[in-house]
Formats: sequence, C-alpha cells, structure tokens
Amino acid sequence: MFYFYRTIQLCRVQDYVYSIIIITFILVKATYSCNKNDTKSTLPENWPCEWNDGKIEFAFNFFLLSPKRLVSVVRRGIEYIEARSCLIFKEKNPIELAKGTNLTYLFFTFSDVLENCCLPFAYFDRRRTVLITPLCTLPVEVAHVILHALGLKHKKHEAFSKHQTRDLLFSTNCTSMNQKMHNSDIQ
Repeated sequence: MFYFYRTIQLCRVQDYVYSIIIITFILVKATYSCNKNDTKSTLPENWPCEWNDGKIEFAFNFFLLSPKRLVSVVRRGIEYIEARSCLIFKEKNPIELAKGTNLTYLFFTFSDVLENCCLPFAYFDRRRTVLITPLCTLPVEVAHVILHALGLKHKKHEAFSKHQTRDLLFSTNCTSMNQKMHNSDIQ
C-alpha cells in the first residue's frame, strides 16, 4: 500500500515538473521573438525584439589559439553588411554578454570543417553561434553566414528572398537609406 501511494506521488511530481517545463518553453519561445503578431511580419520568425532598433551586439571567441584571423574576416563581413544596410553591429565583451539574461547576440568562432560558408544554423538560448569555416574568407561569404544567424533562410543552391532580405537589412530607418539600398542591389 505504501509503495502504491509513493508511486502516485512521484507521478504527480513528474507531471508537475513536465508542465512547468512546457509552460517555461512556451513563455521563453514567446519572448524570444516579437515578430509573431508584429507589424514587421516579413522579418524572420526568430527575430528578437531587442534587434528592432537595428543594433546587433556580437562577440568573438577569444579562447581560440589565434583569434586574429577570425576577427579580421568577421569585421570585413560586418563592414560589408553595414555599408549596404541600416544595421549597426556593436562588439561587446563575451563575458558580459553571457551574463546578460535578456539579450540576443552573435558569437563568432571558427569551425575546422572544410565546408563552404552556408552551414545549417541553430541557436540555443540567447547566444547565436556563428561558425566561420576555413573556406569562408570573402566579406560577402561572411555576410551570408551573418544573415543566416540573423534568421534568414533559403533553399539549397538558391538565394535569400529579396523581400525578406530588404526587410531585414532595412528593418529600421537610417539617414543614408536610399544610398545604401542602391549599394545593396535590392530594389
């Protein structure tokens, strides 16, 4: 009799824990993106609210043996995007970003895989890890990887959607918007 009662208690505790996990997942998923019923419905599904002002925070993995190449390649890719969009990238200390609870940021690191730059992208929690492969050296290739990290998707061997790319690159207004739109070849 005691064993049966104890089993029922354990089941109730498990059900309680599972329901808390599910509710937490739903709440976290809802707060990660403000793009569900937003007016900017053409932005990526996982576009975080804190990026609505066009400011994207990022950090480098400085625990690599030689982060100089990573920093150089990524900065050229960021400059490529900033010259063709209203987005502004701000480098931050990776430790400070990791401590933040309500901040989505890009975390750049190297991948030793000898593949092209268009790797499948996944993000966990608020840190979006951006893998730069050894074959990914041109600014336009790094920009492509960054656009994936920002939430853009495309089918294999196809380009990003022009409308979605334009909406992401110009999600906020900037003073030289018309000139930058012309530079980006997105009409």
